[in-house]
Amino acid sequence: MSEYPQVPEETIRNRVANGWSEERAANTPINAHRHREDAPNVAQLAREAGVRPSAVQQLVREGYPIGAAIIKAQDRKR
Repeated sequence: MSEYPQVPEETIRNRVANGWSEERAANTPINAHRHREDAPNVAQLAREAGVRPSAVQQLVREGYPIGAAIIKAQDRKR
């Protein structure tokens, strides 16, 4: 099980389905990217890609990496 209780099982499953190792999926806090100074601004990246920031942010919360979330949001928009 997750070392971080705030990582829902659904998020772990999504992360593993997206190529994460089980250990990384279970032990990476959901918002780990927000704690890095050099982390990209998800909302700005989404706008530049022509998709709603909220759509990308939801996919990130579900465990998608930012790049994959943007691509998925673009696919859903079409």
